[in-house]
Amino acid sequence: MATSEAIVREVRADDDFGQIHDLILETKRNASRDKRLSIRSAEKLRSDYFPEGPDSPQPESKGFVIEEDGRITAFMGVHPRKENGILDYGVNRYDLPRLNALLNRCEQIVLERGGTKLFYFASTQFAQIRNREISVLERLGFESEEFARTGAFLSLNYWKEPEQIDSSRIVAETDMEKDDIYRMMAEDDNETDADVFKHQLRTAEPSNVILTLRGKGNDIAAIAYYKVKKVNPQKDELSATAFNVHFRPRFELHRSEKKRFVQAVLHSMKQLGLNNVTATFSLKHVDVLTLLVQEGFHDFLGSMLSFTKTLK
Repeated sequence: MATSEAIVREVRADDDFGQIHDLILETKRNASRDKRLSIRSAEKLRSDYFPEGPDSPQPESKGFVIEEDGRITAFMGVHPRKENGILDYGVNRYDLPRLNALLNRCEQIVLERGGTKLFYFASTQFAQIRNREISVLERLGFESEEFARTGAFLSLNYWKEPEQIDSSRIVAETDMEKDDIYRMMAEDDNETDADVFKHQLRTAEPSNVILTLRGKGNDIAAIAYYKVKKVNPQKDELSATAFNVHFRPRFELHRSEKKRFVQAVLHSMKQLGLNNVTATFSLKHVDVLTLLVQEGFHDFLGSMLSFTKTLK
């Protein structure tokens, strides 16, 4: 029985973004083996490529699909990161020629904007260093960074809060420029966390919380940040997301001082009436990992590897 030829084309506003959403979600879940993993809704996904409303900006994200027998069987989109791009994709099966066809279209978009790099964030099982998706990405010309990132969950209702919280020299920052924090983290050879920080807190919002630990001379010795948001739209509960801590190496903080800072940050979440907290951090920073485990972060949510392809 004859089948129609696969068509590679640009995504359209009337495409079934429910199909596209499911392709992306299943691709990520199959790689990470984590059925709890979620992504943005089909409606929000559509708005990335086709913003609605008279005052909506021109879309900067571009997407492409493979259509077979009237069904979308593969999708790849590229979102701007300055002049470069971040990829998102979903496929019903790994097939290098099909993926290359989509990737070539996305690469062309980045090159036309004067960019030289494409980024992709792959979800994996905790501490996993090899799976089928990683192998495919490498064959497509991507290289991974040295260390994976991971996520960990804590219910603040079960956190064993110290009887006394020492908040001396810990400051809630309200006027500090985010570029200054980015620069500090980058200077401390922590560019990956700096990039994540800049992306997560890219807009000034009351829901962004930044705390610092001041050293002698009022210099910043440590930085913590998180976002307050409603994770489940069906519930009124507020949670802390994107929580991370950065200790500045030149201050050589004692472990007890690091622990004090982490506990004070968790206490600030309790003061805001938050129920849960999800931390995301690089496994390069073992001190952060062990400190969070001590405070009860035992539910790990898999890992994420950052991949880069340099375009020629």
